[in-house]
This record gives sequence, structure tokens and C-alpha cells, in this order.
Amino acid sequence: MKIIKSSTAECETEKAKFIFERVRESSIKPRENTMTIEADNLAVEDDVISIIMPGCKPSPSSEFLNKPVEENKEGLNTSGENLANLKKTESMAKLVEETKEVRISIDSNANQGRKLSSAGESKRRSQIARKASKKLPKRIVDPEIKKLLNIIKEPTSGQGWSLAVNEKNVTFYKKMSNNSPLVLVKGMAVIEGVPLEVMWKSISDMSLRAKWEPIFSSFEHIASNPDGTDIIYCVMKTPFPVTNRDFVQKQTLLLDYPAKGQAVIHFMSVEHASKPAKGSPVRAQTVISGYLIKEMSKFPLRCSIHIVTQVDMKGSIPKTLINAFAAGGSRGWVEKYKKGCAEIMNSMKK
Repeated sequence: MKIIKSSTAECETEKAKFIFERVRESSIKPRENTMTIEADNLAVEDDVISIIMPGCKPSPSSEFLNKPVEENKEGLNTSGENLANLKKTESMAKLVEETKEVRISIDSNANQGRKLSSAGESKRRSQIARKASKKLPKRIVDPEIKKLLNIIKEPTSGQGWSLAVNEKNVTFYKKMSNNSPLVLVKGMAVIEGVPLEVMWKSISDMSLRAKWEPIFSSFEHIASNPDGTDIIYCVMKTPFPVTNRDFVQKQTLLLDYPAKGQAVIHFMSVEHASKPAKGSPVRAQTVISGYLIKEMSKFPLRCSIHIVTQVDMKGSIPKTLINAFAAGGSRGWVEKYKKGCAEIMNSMKK
């Protein structure tokens, strides 16, 4: 049996509504054993029609409806009742055909609408994606950060580097850079059992850093720049009779850079109107300083931290003295850093 499922809720055209109103007004009852469907439906088998109305149950009908329309034409007499039934049957058959046409038209329009809707949705999503990509700022990496990474990647053999510290999980090299009396130091330490996020936060969060790096008497956040960098101020305590040093630095923090599972922290000296140099403390200069943290493995948990530093302490301290203690000072910094990370992790467990 071919079932045409149509309802006034689905047929939005006036023609469909008119047809179903005509069907409701008809006195013809559905034939026996016709399937009942949930909405206003038409059941058609060959040329025989049955109309199922909401709430109607199948009931016996005249034998005249159990035969095709053409056979009924031949078997009918010309009595008024049979003639009326014939006209009614022909009228209903016409209504069925019109309903078929309406349904086909509606289905065709619906399919076309779905295609247009799908195409429109795809276009809309593309437009949203383009707008979103325009709103997202592109990561513009400072050339100084690329310089930091190049120093870390530079081979230590044949490039003027000399080994200064070589211990388990800690290695440092130093060399005199071109056109500078200051020694350049780089090194790498492996730290076990500490997640990358904790290692990152131990340096980038000034309140945490002050707890494990007491050589700095104060850390202060001065300003945030539109490019996502920060201006910080810190004061370094020095042994008597050397005058304390202070720094005004631009701090850059990059997560998942230069690759996923890595992080960069970079410092360089800048000037800021709120922190002019006063002579005491002596304003020191960070030529280059930074860290690259990498997760080496999860089981067991191991991370590496690459360190680069070149600092001019200014004042009357001889550069040769500064250079002599530079690598050793970095080795001591690693020990304090490891203890600081462990303390932060313990505090997180409480």
C-alpha cells in the first residue's frame, strides 16, 4: 500500500488546507482493515482511496469502495444513489491526485529548502570563522626571544663556548660575546617530579618567586602592555659594601611556544617613567635573560629548563669579577629553583 503522509500542519499552502477541509466534510467512511496513521492521511491502493481522520477507527464500508473506480462505473445502475456515489468517488479521486501534486510540490520545496539551508549554514559558519580569525591577534614574537632560542640551540662545540659546570642533571657553558665585555652564560638542568606548569609558575608568578629567591628584596608589577607583555620592577640585595641593584624589565610569557608542551619566559631591560634611575639602588641592565622549559617525559615525570643570562651590574664592580662568578651564580640559582618548585608543590597538596 502506498501511504501519502500529509497534514494541515505540514502543508502550508492554501491549496492543501482547502483539500483537507473538503476531505473532512465528506461522508465517505474508511474501508475495512485500512491502516490508521497519526495525522490527517490518505491511504491509496491502486485507484481505491481510504481517508483516515483523527480519532477514526476502521469500520465496514460498502462493497462499492472495495473495487477499482473503473469497475464500479460498469456495475452501477443509473439510480440517483449510485450516481451520487459515483460522482463522489470521482471527486475524491480527483482530490487524491491534487493532494499528491500538493505533497510532491511541498516535498520538492522542502528538499530545496534543506539544500539552501545547508548551503546557507555552511556559508554562515565560514563567515563566522573568518571574523573570528580576524579578531584573534596574531602572535608576534619579539626578535629578542628568537635570539634567546638561537643561543639555546647553538652547538657548544666550535662556537667559543667553554664548559663551566658539569654535574648530574646540570650543565653550564660560558663565552665572551662579540662587541661586549660581559660574559654570556647558558645552561640546562633536568628536574624530576615537577610538572611544567609548576616550573613555569614558579618563575612567572612574582609572589611565588619572592619566596624561593630571597636575593630579590621586592618584586613589583608596574604595567601590562597591549602585546601581552608586562613591565616589572625588582631590587636585588648585594653584600656589603656593594650598593643594591634594581631592574626595570619587560617580561614576556609564552605557553606552548616554540612548540606544544614548551614554555618561554624572557626578560630584557626597558625604561619606565614610574621608575626612573635614582643612583641608589644602582640601575643594572639585563642584556638578555630567559628560560625555555620543556616536558621531557610523563612517566617518570621529567622536565628540562634551559637558562640564558647576560647582565651588566653597572657601577664600579669590575666586569672581570662579574664574569668570573656568573656561571657559578647560575648553578646556585638552579638549586634554589628546585627547592622552590618542591615547596610550591607541597603547598598545593595541603
